[in-house]
Amino acid sequence: PTLIDQTPFDRIYAITRDAGQTAIVPLREEKKVESMLIQAGIPNSWLLQRKSLSFLLIVEGRDDTKVWRKFLERENVDFNKVQIASSGEPQGGQNKAIEIGKFLKRARIPIPFKIIIDSDNKLEEKEKSLKKEGFQSFEYHILTQKEIESYLINSKVIANVLGKPINQVETAISTTSGQGKERLRSIFLKLYF
Repeated sequence: PTLIDQTPFDRIYAITRDAGQTAIVPLREEKKVESMLIQAGIPNSWLLQRKSLSFLLIVEGRDDTKVWRKFLERENVDFNKVQIASSGEPQGGQNKAIEIGKFLKRARIPIPFKIIIDSDNKLEEKEKSLKKEGFQSFEYHILTQKEIESYLINSKVIANVLGKPINQVETAISTTSGQGKERLRSIFLKLYF
């Protein structure tokens, strides 16, 4: 189908062709909307229109989704109001995260969002790219660390989780090079986890 946008949402229509018949169908019911958008080739992860959704956090991949969900759970965030979307890729979904944001803007879906991407040690380059794509500074955040996993490298937390002496964990952290998930993985291996 072809989507015709006459915002607000209850005035969006799809032109369909079924059994040789062409019809203009209003997309008022949520189930019908999802079905039509899937037929239009829009991925499931982009089907974000919810009546009560008030904010969308767009992250790079599955691991980022898990980490952010835990952070937000600890802050008692209402997941009926705030959703986390990602490319679904295990890693490196920056371009897909940006595509989700671009889709929301193009489709004029009235959901405030923020794209959070890893810096991958290219902070300035990524910021220029996001601005060039038309994003405002309030619509994105680039982590200052290489990856989200860098923020999980905390000696007290790791010692508590693994049941290891803090001095042993601090030694493992100080003698492990690298960044992000590779460094976190190496620290755990040094601690026999």
